Amino acid sequence: MNYLFLKEGKLEELRGLYKEGRTQIPLQFLVGEAGSPVAFEVYAAGDGGLLEELKGALEAPLYPLALGPAYALAWAEEVALGEGRLEEGWEGPGLGWWRVEDLSLKEVPLGTRIYRDRFPVDLAPDRTPTRVEELALEARGEPIPVAYRGRVLVVDGVGVGVVQV
Repeated sequence: MNYLFLKEGKLEELRGLYKEGRTQIPLQFLVGEAGSPVAFEVYAAGDGGLLEELKGALEAPLYPLALGPAYALAWAEEVALGEGRLEEGWEGPGLGWWRVEDLSLKEVPLGTRIYRDRFPVDLAPDRTPTRVEELALEARGEPIPVAYRGRVLVVDGVGVGVVQV
């Protein structure tokens, strides 16, 4: 994208004639299959008061929700508070990101798409990675049968992978 460089608000800037030129910004959009929207399922854990505030903010936001810049608008559906418990280790249906070193897959259904890669899970103030881990997930967000040796958030009988940041 080629943005105008607006520093002083003068007519020359609005016409694209600012002495330092324009600001070039690389831009990428994430688009779902066949152009459909991209969906995220987010789990948050914490003190009840904070979660009540988060739920209220998502149900009636004061400003439009966005995934980055203003033209990447988002919306929230099915905001709910649920009971969960942290467990060390899990065997059963699992969702989310899993540390590969602690994961064993059990009888993976046909058509399952596992995505595995190295990801920065902690960043320094200048956004350089300070910790990188190899993580895996089912690419369509479907639960898969797992055996896991790490920390898991169990919600309604489903284990949700926990990546500590």
